[in-house]
Amino acid sequence: SIWSERFEGFFIIFYDNASSSMRKEIFKKFWEFFIYKVVIVRQDENSTVIDTFLPYDTQICNSIEPVEIARLEDPATSEIASLFPHKFSNFNACNITITTFDSEAIFHVDSHLRGRDIDLIVTLADTLNFTLDLDYMTTVGSWGMIYSNGTITGAFKKLVDRKTSMAIGNYYLKLDRAMIMDHSMVYEFDTMIFIIPHQRKLNSLRK
Repeated sequence: SIWSERFEGFFIIFYDNASSSMRKEIFKKFWEFFIYKVVIVRQDENSTVIDTFLPYDTQICNSIEPVEIARLEDPATSEIASLFPHKFSNFNACNITITTFDSEAIFHVDSHLRGRDIDLIVTLADTLNFTLDLDYMTTVGSWGMIYSNGTITGAFKKLVDRKTSMAIGNYYLKLDRAMIMDHSMVYEFDTMIFIIPHQRKLNSLRK
């Protein structure tokens, strides 16, 4: 996500009666904050119905339409296969925009982008079944900066403005970046070497 506050967990909302438009509006508000583990439990005549939304459904991408996942005639004895179904194991060929730029892991070969990160992106697209919309930035400072006055540039700004879903390109994990977006698992390590003048004494804190 691209928010400094983390909204994690499982959310269950109970309604005696909720129209389709009301349920859709509720799901819209949750999805705006990247909250997707949410269901609405409502009463429909003699049944208890459980709805959720599937953002990458087979019909509509970024869908917030209410989808019935269970109808219980007797909630005390009925069983539910999954109250919170997986929603991101198959994107059903929906377009996903990923922003990148020239780096040590991305380079041009015969007018085509190649490199470790490109291979990773293509593998993700194949595995999760999404259509890759590659946003390749060529301007200076494309990787992005986060300034103390709140100014954000480059790929970071595209994330904050929701013009892209992910940015990839040899990023280091830093506090200011962690404040505005989530990071993936580490998939590369780099060596850092400190050089100090010969025979200079260092206190324990500097060591």
